[in-house]
Amino acid sequence: QLGAQPGLQEPSFWVEVLCSEGVAAAARAELEARHAGEISEESVGCGAGVRLRTEMPLVQLLGLDNALADAAGPGVRLQAAFARWAAVPDSAEGDRPSRRDAVVRALRSWRQLREELPSLDFSQPLGSFGGASIAQVLEDDLEDVVVRPTHSSLQAWSAPVR
Repeated sequence: QLGAQPGLQEPSFWVEVLCSEGVAAAARAELEARHAGEISEESVGCGAGVRLRTEMPLVQLLGLDNALADAAGPGVRLQAAFARWAAVPDSAEGDRPSRRDAVVRALRSWRQLREELPSLDFSQPLGSFGGASIAQVLEDDLEDVVVRPTHSSLQAWSAPVR
């Protein structure tokens, strides 16, 4: 028997931040504000630099480079690499939206889509096109790819489109 459960998966990334020792606290605070996992810190080179490492979901990683530059200055370097897929829990707490809804809304915002989720209208049967026949829909789509000659000498060579 199969034991898989359907659900939304989100990519999780390993994140490495290189910065000077003087701004490490500001960089760490920014990572903590974005709910990063456990943050490890180690000195780099001759002690002048610090490497912060953590794992965080992609949604929290979006815009982190600009936020780090604003919080800790332009000398902060960020690297990220895919780590794994992680299940997004689908449990809402009280009147707060679920983590899954927050992930979907953040991704829609990042892709510059309307933040509200579209509702599915199940009253229309699958394959219906609002009263238009399939032929009318395809005919309209074919109009998008029709190339009409612009030079008068080419018009004599072109065949009628319909």
